[in-house]
Amino acid sequence: MLLALMACQDPAGVDAHTAPRDSALDSADTSGRERLNLVVVLDISTSWSQPDFGGARDGLSGFLAAMVDRGVPEDRVALVVFTGRYADLITPWTGTAGADSTVAPVWSGLNVASRSGEGQPFPEECQSNTHDDFGNGGCYPQMPRSYADEAGTDFTVGIQLAGERIAGSPGTGDGALVIVTDGVANGLAAANGTTRSAAGYVESRWPEYVGPAPHTTADIEAESVSLAAEIEATSGYSTYVVSIGGPSTFLDDMAAGLGTHEAVGDASGLGAALTGIVERY
Repeated sequence: MLLALMACQDPAGVDAHTAPRDSALDSADTSGRERLNLVVVLDISTSWSQPDFGGARDGLSGFLAAMVDRGVPEDRVALVVFTGRYADLITPWTGTAGADSTVAPVWSGLNVASRSGEGQPFPEECQSNTHDDFGNGGCYPQMPRSYADEAGTDFTVGIQLAGERIAGSPGTGDGALVIVTDGVANGLAAANGTTRSAAGYVESRWPEYVGPAPHTTADIEAESVSLAAEIEATSGYSTYVVSIGGPSTFLDDMAAGLGTHEAVGDASGLGAALTGIVERY
């Protein structure tokens, strides 16, 4: 099923299905420690509150610092974000040597998907998203857009895009997906993406996956669990899930291989949960 669910668009005009392997990053580990390859799959749906997303952003900064501190120059990180039926590759496979000056500035500027409107911090016109005038770039122009008809949380698009990058450059050593979310799956209506399409907007900044619509909550849950299991079976990458809130059978089931689901009570616990994953290796 992997690679079969979604259509991928590459801003350079190259289908990501056939993207070349990075031979430099696929080189063998020379440090004597097991190389570690971690792909973060970050939910940026606009259900996040700004305080909670700030906790996620801080947690990811600590996660990256923990990777750098391992001192294994062959370690790699990547970052996929997703909202609605869209997933974008913000950080392709990147070695952690020097990541504090290359990757860290990008991750420190992360936010939820950009809705129409302007101003800080997260004004009412951004939160309600009742119009689709992106002439000013939206609330968070450094982030992928979210139009008014694009409600929903489809984990399959994030997992699918991450899985493709793993398949294209699996590397050596240990590997895992790390999914970070504030909630659970929410189905997509048939009209999801209609406004974007009518406006002729195509994301050109990052390789992007576009998932199907409609897509029911039940199908999203079943396919997400299946995709995570397939990645573990074919590439040996475990799936960890870190979430805010209470127990979730779906998020539990999405964990694969050596991975687990850790639900934290509030965003302040995200940092410890994320760095704890690095410390397992």
